[in-house]
Amino acid sequence: MTDQRTVDLFDKFMDLARDFIVRHGLRYEDCAAVMQYMIRVSDAGEWPLWMDTSLENDVRWFMSLWLGRLLPAERR
Repeated sequence: MTDQRTVDLFDKFMDLARDFIVRHGLRYEDCAAVMQYMIRVSDAGEWPLWMDTSLENDVRWFMSLWLGRLLPAERR
């Protein structure tokens, strides 16, 4: 069973995705292309790599910054 924090975080993520769609005027064709890309990532078994490169590194960077442990070489 998924805990409530996970559900809440996913809901917030979807709010951001909806905002992105509106801000950038995504069309159906754009959404279909993104969905096809995500399907290819999944079919290739690349979810762990995609998540690491797309999300985990940013979370690590943020947590380092938040904790005041950001090394000069890691600053953006």
